[in-house]
Amino acid sequence: MILLDTNFDDTFARYVKPVYLYSASVVFILLTATLVIATFNTLYVKKKKNCFKKSIEKSLEDWITEVIINESSVGVAIPENIQDLFKKPEARQLVIDELVRNKSSFLGIVSENIIKLYYKLGLNVDSRIKLDDRRTHIQCQGIHELGVMEQKDQLQKVYRFTNSKDKDVRIEAQTAVLQWYGFKGLRFLDVVSYPITEFQQLKLLELLRQLPFTGFSKLDKWLTSSNDTVVSFALKLAEHYKQVQVHKEAEQCLQHPNEAVRVQAVKTLAKIGDSKTADLLTLAYNKERFTNRLNILKELPKIAGDDQRDFLIIQLHEGHEYLKLAAAKVLAHCTAEGMEILEAKSYDTPIPYKEIFLHVKAEAAR
Repeated sequence: MILLDTNFDDTFARYVKPVYLYSASVVFILLTATLVIATFNTLYVKKKKNCFKKSIEKSLEDWITEVIINESSVGVAIPENIQDLFKKPEARQLVIDELVRNKSSFLGIVSENIIKLYYKLGLNVDSRIKLDDRRTHIQCQGIHELGVMEQKDQLQKVYRFTNSKDKDVRIEAQTAVLQWYGFKGLRFLDVVSYPITEFQQLKLLELLRQLPFTGFSKLDKWLTSSNDTVVSFALKLAEHYKQVQVHKEAEQCLQHPNEAVRVQAVKTLAKIGDSKTADLLTLAYNKERFTNRLNILKELPKIAGDDQRDFLIIQLHEGHEYLKLAAAKVLAHCTAEGMEILEAKSYDTPIPYKEIFLHVKAEAAR
């Protein structure tokens, strides 16, 4: 034990010499100083930018407001102090941001004046340059600006971004094309190979609701796309706009390998179908898992009738309570003697059918 302690002391003394400790201290101090200086410099630059922004923001906003409320912004002179500011990229971006914000808020002459001013100041060039930037957030910014400012001459460049590998860039490009050309702008569905997220699908549908309906020329093609999300979105379009002419293609989607597509196909067919469609859904039911089985039962009330009574009675014996309850609701709602069948079932087998019957009866009384 004494020998081990002696060896340890010798090793410690050999490596932990004053010169090593001094060197380590110097390195640590230098690293700390570098970190402090870098942090201070970052904060200083950020503060300087914020101060510059605040100092010019008010004057720019006042001038822009004065220009865009005039009947014509073409002949309005640009003050010298504003011209000097435009030499700074930060100031130009501030003006773009302000114009884009106002363009989204106004219509008519004011909206037209905003676009005229955007051209006059050459800010459309600033936005176009952003499309060639490698940074995706800059590309998004440029596409958004061009979209809001109605720069349709940039369609060719923006259109290629509708199938960008970056999700955010795709969303901005698809939105811009739709803003410019409405329903015709959906042509990007012909080529898009990356997924269209649920969020983007909802966003596109919301944009379309604000536009006059002009029809779909390729809806049947989109329903057979190799991109599952395109198929799903096309089904939503068929549902929302009641496109009965694609009933056959929507039927085929009941066999789609992607469950999400099959779920949407059920919703679409329930909207554009008839009593014969109800038979298709009941046939598809047995091939499905719980999620789409419940979905089918929830959608059946829109198209089911007495022809589906036997199917629904069978489903009352399903293992899962949710499926039993869903089948009971359809039976009561869509068949002539549905409520009587449920009542008789509640006497024959009180558990669980009495509770199901009372629930359906209470719901029907509302």
